[in-house]
Amino acid sequence: MYGFDGGKLVKGRKRQTWEQMGLYIFFLPKYCSEMNPIEFEWQHLKKDELSGQIFDDELDLAYAVIDGIQARGEKGTVQSV
Repeated sequence: MYGFDGGKLVKGRKRQTWEQMGLYIFFLPKYCSEMNPIEFEWQHLKKDELSGQIFDDELDLAYAVIDGIQARGEKGTVQSV
């Protein structure tokens, strides 16, 4: 099963091939973040790991995001789907 959030999708034969292999595509409504698991993770990452920090540049922000993801993984607080 594959959740699809509105980007371009391969149609026709490739989609039929996927379905024959047991891969079914379902569509998520636009702007429906509660149905997209990564949105839940971003919400908690921002609230729990990045809150209150000021970053000098994008590189510092990127490192903080990586550190936050690793910290959530070590705590076992990452939501699995």
